[in-house]
Amino acid sequence: MNLAFLGNIYSTLMYNDTFSGYSFSTEEKDDDGAIIVNQNETAIFTDEKCRVSFSQVDNPDSHTVSNNPIHHTIKIFCNPSIPVQKGMRLVVSHQGETYEGYANDPQRYESHLEIELVKKGAA
Repeated sequence: MNLAFLGNIYSTLMYNDTFSGYSFSTEEKDDDGAIIVNQNETAIFTDEKCRVSFSQVDNPDSHTVSNNPIHHTIKIFCNPSIPVQKGMRLVVSHQGETYEGYANDPQRYESHLEIELVKKGAA
């Protein structure tokens, strides 16, 4: 059964958040054909509709005074046509909050794309 048409319905009714994806162009060639390592970040897509789900809540260590790590596991659901790749830096806007991290291997389904993003920082 082809469920690809559900992606458009999800985009319209369920995707209330937005996200953007950035990637690094790592190699370029100069006029002589030599490879130049280039770390310029490029926007692959911006402000695409998505749905954000927190599958693991913040669980900081209360015993550490000087450094209190924060770990979020965030799942992003979006249209399967969005070109998300593993390792891509994603910036997600959810209810006025912004989350940033790197995408794990995206899981592609006919109706949607599921991406796990782990945000790490310090409180």
